[in-house]
Formats: sequence, C-alpha cells, structure tokens
Amino acid sequence: MNVNAKKFIKGFLILLMAVFLTLSTALYFLQDKLINKAIVELNKNLEVPMSVQKVEFAFWSSFPNISVDLLDVKIPGRLRKTVLLTSEKFNLRFNPLDLLSGDYNLKQINITKGSLNLQIDSLGRENFDIIKNTKEGNDSDFRLALQAVRLKQMNVRYQNMATKQDYTSHVDLISLSGELSKNEFEMLTQGDIQVLNALSSGIPLIKNQRLEFDLSLSVDKSNGVTNIPTAVINIGGLPFEIDGSVHPDSLWFNIKSKEIQLTDAVEKLALKDSKETLNKFQGKGLLDFELEIFGGTASAAPLNINCLFAIKDGQLREPIENIKLSNIQLKGHYLKTDENPEELVLENISLISETGPFKGALSIVDFNAPTYSGSARGKINLSSAKRIFGFPGVDEVNGFVNISTDFLASENAHNETIVLQRCNGTVDFENVVFQLIEDKRRFEKMNGKVDFTKQNLRVNKFSLAVNETDMTLTGRMSNVFNYIYNSGDLGLKLKLSSANIVLTDLGSTSKEQKKATQKTFALPEKIKGSLFVDIKNLNYEKHDFRNVRGDLNIDERNLVFSYISLVNSGSRIEGGVTISEVQPESFDISLNAASSGIDVQQAFREWDNFYQDVLLAENIEGSAGLKLTFRGLFDLQTGLEYPSVKSNMELLISNGNIKNASIMDDISKSIKDSPAKYVLGKKNLQTLEKRLKSISFETLKNTITIKNSVVTIPKMFISSSVLDMNVSGTHTFDNDIDYRFDFKFRDLKESNQDSEFGEIIDDGTGFSMFLKMYGSLENPTLEWDKEQQKKSAQEYRQEEKKQIKEMLKTEFGAFKNDTTVEEYVPEEKPQEDLKINWEPTKNDPETKDSLAPKSEKIKEEKPKKKQSKLKKALEKLKEQQKKEAEASEEKIGIKGGG
Repeated sequence: MNVNAKKFIKGFLILLMAVFLTLSTALYFLQDKLINKAIVELNKNLEVPMSVQKVEFAFWSSFPNISVDLLDVKIPGRLRKTVLLTSEKFNLRFNPLDLLSGDYNLKQINITKGSLNLQIDSLGRENFDIIKNTKEGNDSDFRLALQAVRLKQMNVRYQNMATKQDYTSHVDLISLSGELSKNEFEMLTQGDIQVLNALSSGIPLIKNQRLEFDLSLSVDKSNGVTNIPTAVINIGGLPFEIDGSVHPDSLWFNIKSKEIQLTDAVEKLALKDSKETLNKFQGKGLLDFELEIFGGTASAAPLNINCLFAIKDGQLREPIENIKLSNIQLKGHYLKTDENPEELVLENISLISETGPFKGALSIVDFNAPTYSGSARGKINLSSAKRIFGFPGVDEVNGFVNISTDFLASENAHNETIVLQRCNGTVDFENVVFQLIEDKRRFEKMNGKVDFTKQNLRVNKFSLAVNETDMTLTGRMSNVFNYIYNSGDLGLKLKLSSANIVLTDLGSTSKEQKKATQKTFALPEKIKGSLFVDIKNLNYEKHDFRNVRGDLNIDERNLVFSYISLVNSGSRIEGGVTISEVQPESFDISLNAASSGIDVQQAFREWDNFYQDVLLAENIEGSAGLKLTFRGLFDLQTGLEYPSVKSNMELLISNGNIKNASIMDDISKSIKDSPAKYVLGKKNLQTLEKRLKSISFETLKNTITIKNSVVTIPKMFISSSVLDMNVSGTHTFDNDIDYRFDFKFRDLKESNQDSEFGEIIDDGTGFSMFLKMYGSLENPTLEWDKEQQKKSAQEYRQEEKKQIKEMLKTEFGAFKNDTTVEEYVPEEKPQEDLKINWEPTKNDPETKDSLAPKSEKIKEEKPKKKQSKLKKALEKLKEQQKKEAEASEEKIGIKGGG
C-alpha cells in the first residue's frame, strides 16, 4: 500500500470518527428533547394516555437508526375497564439525519413481549379506537413515515361481541413492511402465529394450530382499498388458497382447498369429535373445502359465510365387529348471511354397509326457528350406528331397522314445539335390543312394522320383551310428533296382547330407588284413547291374575276399565275399575267387582292370609262369592292409604270348614278357664275341644264394610257342625280387634240329637253364653261378655212381654185400642208323631199273642247316686240365680233367658 492510500484511509477514518463524535455529541444533547417529544407527540395523538415506566435511548445498537425504547408500556382501551396493549418494550426508530434537521419522522415501530386485546362490544363500540382525527395543516414536526411495523412474542385476542367472533392466538412474528406512509404501496405481510382458538358464533373453527403466511398486499389508502392476490397460507401444515379484498364499506375473502386427506383436515381443524371418530373407526377419504367470507366493514356489521364441502371415497371400519362402511359420498354447504336465514344442507349422502346401500339427505334452515327436511332409505345396524354416533343416554342398542322415510317439519321458537308438515314412511324392527342409561329395563326381541303418515302411526304386530314380560301391540296412534314436542294430545286405539306381564318389569327404577327420589307423575298427561287388553297372566309381586281381558279408556291421567274380567284364586272376577292420578304417584282407585266360586284357601294363600296370622290358609276351606265396591287412595311408595278406604263387600261362603285354627284353641281354653267347666264336665270339655279342631258349615253370609280404617262385621248367624253361633265385631287396620260371639250352652255339651221318638228340635229357649275377643290381633284377650249376657236377658224378657200381649189380644180381646200390639200368630213347630205297631215282631221271642202290644221290659229303678259336694254347690248357686231373676220379673213376665 503506497503512502497516498494510507493517508486517504487515515483521513477517511478520522473524518468518519469526527462525524460519529459530532453525531453522538449532537444526539446526546438532543436525546432528552427527542424522548420528551416522542412521548408528548404520541399522547397528543391518542384518545387515552399511554403510561411508560422507563425510557432508554440508543444509537449504536440500532445503527443506522436512532432508537427510543419505551419500557413497560400500558395503553388502556377506549372502553371502560379494558386494557388495549401492554408491552415490555415499545421501540420507536428515527432517522438521525432527520433529527439533526429538526424533523421527527417515525420510521419503524417494534412491539415486543406483551398482549394486544382488540374488543368490540355488543353495541359495536371499539376499545382500540384510540387515534385522534388530525386536521389538515397540522404544523407539528412529529410525523409518521413508517416503513415497518413488527409484533414479536405477543398474545393477541380479537373479540367481537356484536358478530360473535372470538379469536385467540400467540404471535411469534407479524411483520408489515413497505412505504406504509404513502397513499399507494405494496405491503409485504409475513406471519408465524399459533392459533389457540378461533370461534364463530360459538362454533370452533381452528384450535391450537400453526398459521404461516407470506403475502403481498396492494394498498390504496386514498380510496381505502386493499387487495390480496391469490396466495397460499398454511394452517397446521395444510395448504389453503386465499384471495380477497377490503373496501371502505365491504370486505370479501375466499379460502379453499381440494382433495386434502379427511384425517388431516379433522386433525388440523377444530373437529375433536370427528377426529376421535375417525381414529376409532379407521376412517379415511378426501375432502374438498371452500369458505367464502363477505360483509360490511363496520364493527357491528355481521359477517356472511358460505362454506361448500364434499367428502369423496370415504370409509369407516368398526374394529370390534369388523363392520365396514365404504364408498361414503357426501355433498353439503353451510350458509349464513344477513339477508337469508342460516342453513345447513347435507345432500347426496350415500354409503354401502354389510346390510346393503343407504341413501339420505338432511336440511336445516333457520337455526333460530328451524325447518327440518330430509329422507332416509336403507337398513341400519344399530350397534354400529351407536359406536359411530354415540347416542347420548343410550346404554345398549342392537339389532336392525329398515327405514324408508321422508319428512318436513318446523320448530316454533317461542314454545319449542315441532309442527310436522310432511312425514311418510315405514320402519321395520328386526330383533332390536334397547336399554337407557340408569334404567333397569332392557327391551329386547323388538320386532314389527310401524307405518307413519304425517301425525299418525300404525303399529302392525309390534312385539317386545322386558325380562319375563312379553307384549304385542296392534293399532294406531294419532298426533304423535306434536305430542312428543308438547303440542296437543296423543290419540290411542290399540290392542295389547301378552302371554305374561310382570308389572315390576315395566318400572324404570326399583321400589327402593323410587322412594329415594322426588315424586313425579307416573301417568303421562295429554293421552286420550282406548286400549283393549288380552293378557294370559298378569303378575304383581306375589299375585297372579289370569285371562285378564277388558277395555281400558285413557283420558289424561285417568284410566277407566268400563269392563274387565280376570281369574284369581280359582274364580272369575268381573267388574269395572277407575284409576286417577290426583297427585304425583298418588292414585284414587274406585272398584266394582263380583265373583263366585272363589277357592277360599287359595285366596288366603295368594294374598298372604290377608296380612293376619289368626286364621291361616291351612286352617280354612270353602267356596266364596262376593260383590265388592271399593274406593281409596294408593301411593306408589307407601302403598294403600288406609284412612281413605271406603268399601262394602257382600260375602257368601258355602261348604266351609275351619280346622286347627288358633282362635278356636283360644275359645276352648277360655271355656275351660270359666265356671262353665264345672257344668260341662271333663268328658264334654274334651269332646268340645276335639270338635273345635274341625268346624264345618254350609253357609256363611254377611255384608262387611270398611270406613275410617275400621272393618265392621255386622251380626251374622253361623250354623256349624259344632254349634250354632252369632258373630259380630270390628277390626282396625292397626290390627286392633273387638269380636263378639254368642251360642247356646246346651251346644257345648255332648248329646244325642236323635231319640227313639225322633230328632230333638231346639225350641229357641235355653241358656246363652256370650264371649268377646278384643285387643291386639297378635295377642288378643278372650273373656265372657257379662254385659251382653244381661242385655240379652232383657231383650228376651221384652220379647216375652210382647208375645203375651199379642196372645191376650188374640184370645181375650185385650189391648184392642193399642195399634202397636199385633195379633198373635203361633210359630209352627214340628209335632211328635207316635206310631204303634200292633203286629208281633218275628224276632221277639217274648211275644206270642199277635194282638197284644209289645211289652217293654220293666227295669228296676236304680237308687239315685249321691250328689258330690261340688255338684250341690253348683245347684245351690243355680237356684239362687233363678230366684234373683224371678224377683226382677214383672207379674206378666215369663221366666227364661236368651
């Protein structure tokens, strides 16, 4: 290197250093002015003040530009309680030569590490509208001459409540570069963004995907027009073509992609459920996609969306049952505009499964007040359908349905009811199994055909089974779909046939579960119609009813069997039943029934001895007939409400027999413990005890009433093989009893009712005994009823007085003017018929003269046996009682007792 060159380089370096020193010195003295100028001018152009914690000045680190670093910047939003921007470093860059000439031209803005919240409220007000409108001829020397704006490491959220848009992202880099201060320029736009969530009207569009773009925008600021030439952006690695434009009052964008893999699309876009389905069912296919966004640029202006999509050559394979759905084809579109109602259309849906081809279509127009239309034809495997679509609330579904239908329906937005304009079709069920979650019922063997036209369904031998229950339905239902959506009544005209129904099979929960839940109405409302039932066997808990037939009329929550017949306890029962659900799970039941030939023992056995243990099924036999009226309240959780029961039962029992009954043992013991044992004697007591072990009677007839939780048995006469007895009493539902018995004392003694002069007939006289049994049914008290004994004697005496007056009036004309005294009519009684055979008896060796009467062998009278002291005491007691009774008699009275 020659000397001149060295001198030139040395001089140049000295000059350069002098320039740098001069600039540094000048900028040093200008930095405070520049910093203050920058903050003042920025705040002067902002509607809200910008706060800065610290300011740093740099030249050499940002050479050739001068940098003003505003640290910990915070800019509030225009709307209250919002923050527009926060940044750890808000960097402003200027040209140093401009500063030396007194011009403050801002060339570049860099915003690093912070957050940007762009918000538009429901009224269209923007929180980012913070730039003041500057007037022409502004003489400020602080001007924007931007060539670049960059955001780095920023969390950005755009939320438009008016149009229901919400986008959240993390910006690694967004760079806008060009002559940004000119009226017309080309702006290079680059971006590397992680889209965290993109929602439109609550519908997820993109979630947690990388968005990369490198675009060149044509900007015409004077006309307010920005054009985006066709370019490619990447969303999650998938290429999409984009073009569009923005005008002062409108915008338009178009994004499309062709034949991308369906698996890639659902994975990259916010289609979580679809992704899980495709992964689970090994799905594949090709997707065509085109999204058009257009509308006004005003903050509150809605965005219009038109999205076209198609699936070609789709395939799903269900891995468990290895069911394959192939050749899946689908075309559709989603349209949402300000002028037209929102609509989703799926057309030309077709696929092939192992059950054959399936075709369908679906259209939903106006999501606020939807109109549904569609069609479906094909055979569906319900198990595969559940695995694909989930069917919320369904625990199990199997079998096949063959569908051929088309429909048109609309929903009323005010009351959420469905109005069906058209619905025609047929559904065939083939061995369908169905069970809901948390429902113990498992419906199986569902077979049959259902035809429907608009609001009506016709059921043709639709059969199903639930556990041990089977049912077959035939008939029709009207206004079905409107009823489902709470509009109008469901009409029924059906026939129900069954070989066996177990009522506990039909409840969705057990009795224990029902008790633990809040009461709800068990019978549905708004159902009217008729149901003819023909059930071979109907079981409720321990009770079996056979050959149940009848007509059931249904009106709201009222069930009326105008006629029903069934067999229970070996007898046919006929009558009518009315059931009304007056409160949730509380029923008012009215019953009229009649029956004859009831096997009493079988009835006791089936009805658990009618919930008592005094007289058991093994203790009683006979045949019964009854006429019954009943009304009462029944609660599904607590059972029959006894205080509400009102009942009247006409009862007739024939050819009855009571054997080995504990109550008869109690009566026998009571007699043994009474003074009567001394009169009866040991032999009679033993015989009586033996006879009470088995009592037979021809007829028992009475009318039993129930009211206020008390069963009342009026006085009835029972003629049995042991003794004749009158019985009456009451029996409460708390098993408190009060029974009364009376019988002739002579019936307790063993005697021969036949003599050599014929049968001995009871003339109605004789000493009566009265017994009462009261207290708890489990531990009753038996004792002699002295009060009834006295009352009976008084009644007997009164009857004797009445009879004497009638005799006196009849025979002697007494009491002629007393109309209360009637004529005496003597009671006809059988008379003894004495017949003497004057012919000799061939076998009588002592008779030789045929005309002589038969002689009897005269026996010597035996001396009377001396009475014991005990017997004498009893006779003396008896005589004393007779004298006391005679003393109380009126002069015209007749001695005796009932």
